Amino acid sequence: MSQERIEDSIDTPWWGEHDQRYVEALKHIGKNFTVLDIACGNGFGTYKLFEQTQNTVIGGDVSDDALLYCKSKYQKYLKEDAFDFRKLDATALDFNDNTFDAIVSFETIEHITDYNKVITEFKRVLKPGGILLLSTPNIAVSSPDGIIVNPYHVKEFTYDELNSLLSSFSTCSIGGQQYVRYKNKNSGLAFLVERFLYLRGIRRLSTGIKNSIMRSLGIPNFYPVSNDYEIVWPFEEVMKCLTFFAICKK
Repeated sequence: MSQERIEDSIDTPWWGEHDQRYVEALKHIGKNFTVLDIACGNGFGTYKLFEQTQNTVIGGDVSDDALLYCKSKYQKYLKEDAFDFRKLDATALDFNDNTFDAIVSFETIEHITDYNKVITEFKRVLKPGGILLLSTPNIAVSSPDGIIVNPYHVKEFTYDELNSLLSSFSTCSIGGQQYVRYKNKNSGLAFLVERFLYLRGIRRLSTGIKNSIMRSLGIPNFYPVSNDYEIVWPFEEVMKCLTFFAICKK
């Protein structure tokens, strides 16, 4: 498994899209759910899930460094069988069958060669009627030539491949995560300026300067936040999205 981890800071290009996935997940997770967040990374999403639930939430990762960070940052909230971080291998989960009401797995399977075993394990440890919330890149957008660009990814999926991979679930809907900062807004200039500020060399400007420039154009901040994304479901829109977002029921 190759590793790729988001920084624990809102001032990154990827924070907003990652945060929005958890915002979307919370719409489907009840207060009494037991939840597994696999490949939890810095743990911010696991904690977000814990804040809403009144039951067990476990963050799992293969990285010792990530787990040490999570346990240090969220130490005062940790409680065995309530909120915990554990070293877990997604291909061989250390849980009994039918343990969780929900599994959250964002940007995980593209890093794992034996992704079929991962999905088998997810289904095994989900309770009957439990849900899997999963995201992964859409190769048609992330690597349009069919050659994976990201050096940390071992597999990226087409829509049909992902649909087939998840076909053992009783129901599965595949949407897409869409960048909507400029959707339905008359802000073409701001969009062009944003693209300019991402150019090599220019992007080295401080975040404060870039924020000031964007605010002068009516955009609150340079780096996207969760409100700058949404999940869309029409197939034509999904196929244009960088990231697939799947909701599957056992």
